[in-house]
Amino acid sequence: MHNPVSLVQIATSQVCLVCQVFHMKVFPPLLKELLEDDSILKVGVGVRGDGWNVQRDYNVAVKCVFDLNMITRGSLEDIACRVIPGKQTWKNIRITTSNWERTELTDEQLAYAARDAFAGHDAFYAAFAKYGTPGNGKTPLQWATQVASQQRNSFRIK
Repeated sequence: MHNPVSLVQIATSQVCLVCQVFHMKVFPPLLKELLEDDSILKVGVGVRGDGWNVQRDYNVAVKCVFDLNMITRGSLEDIACRVIPGKQTWKNIRITTSNWERTELTDEQLAYAARDAFAGHDAFYAAFAKYGTPGNGKTPLQWATQVASQQRNSFRIK
């Protein structure tokens, strides 16, 4: 038996939504619409698997996902620290392994979840700024599509 997805995190450059879907009787319709929108890029590490789990648990088809492991290998923390100048580690095993299915998340859990979501967003845009040649007219979505369509190991940040 598996544990259903507990949390969905979405970040822009300035705002983060941490949605504890585990306790909801109905998956939020606007969140479903956002996750199923194939014009909005969803970025992370292991995000494709996360999308499959959301599909399995909540019947939401997560579209337009980009796994940061397509550009470099590692955990989200490793990748963020590698591509974001001055980024410091933030993982804490006590919080990582805490109970994410509790009725009310702690302030530490919420801050950790938000840092994770912002790190995925910021790592993608840092890589895009450095390797996506922003001036060539490509949007971040077009660049992500190009990277994803290339042979998996042909584009790697060391």
